[in-house]
Amino acid sequence: GVELTYEDALRGVYGTQRVEKDATGRTIRVVGVDTPPVAGSSLVLTIDTKEQKLAEKALMWGLKKAGLKRGAMVVLNPQTGEVLAMVSYPSYDANLFSQGISDADFQKLLKNPHKPLINHAIGDLQPPGSTYKLVTGTGGLADKIISPTSTLMSKPYVQLGTTKFWEWNRRGWGPLDINGGFGHSSDTYFYQLSGSLGIDRLAHWAKQLGFGARTGIDLPNEAAGLVPTNQWKMETFGQEIYPGEVLQAGIGQGYDLATVLQVANAYAAIANGGKLYQPQV
Repeated sequence: GVELTYEDALRGVYGTQRVEKDATGRTIRVVGVDTPPVAGSSLVLTIDTKEQKLAEKALMWGLKKAGLKRGAMVVLNPQTGEVLAMVSYPSYDANLFSQGISDADFQKLLKNPHKPLINHAIGDLQPPGSTYKLVTGTGGLADKIISPTSTLMSKPYVQLGTTKFWEWNRRGWGPLDINGGFGHSSDTYFYQLSGSLGIDRLAHWAKQLGFGARTGIDLPNEAAGLVPTNQWKMETFGQEIYPGEVLQAGIGQGYDLATVLQVANAYAAIANGGKLYQPQV
């Protein structure tokens, strides 16, 4: 992917020369150089090999623990946007392509349900889940729905009509400020906060943190993700977002889709004080 992105810079410019050959086509001597060649640029990766090996080891440990066959990990420097490690599993042997891959080997890769040809760190979209509570919390603070010290009561569930939206521990945590809400990853805390924000303000803050758009990383085939709004649902399904869907969006469920890189980049922006960088390898 890096080579594809920087092909023009790496390749340089071909030169031309006139040569004298014998009857067999063998070059005897160079008569003259019409255009001197220009060497391609060098490229230094931001990848830290030590971090890369640790990330690979950590991902394999996590997948084994969870009983999963597919996953990704990204490590960023939040002060620069540099990618220190990026792992996508399952992967494939690049040597298969170097001499022209056989149809049998290519079909095997295509039919693998875990999609090894996709870079799962940047091209695989999944609901962000509780990592998305960063968006809801940021929006609540920025729009002054909550303060750093104000509290919301986390209960066993939040009820809309006849539907109960349960806390993950089925009990609740009592009164929580924003630190407690994050610390317990309280669903009912963020249900209430997203309900007060509404879907369009929640989407506004999601986009401020880079969700719903490509990060612009210097690799091909990056996915953009999805941040639902009333307009999006009206255009897609002919109806506005339901109140219950707003609550689900507040904890990264429902229609929301993101890449691992987008999640990492959003957290990096909070870590560095608010700068959303364009990641680079």
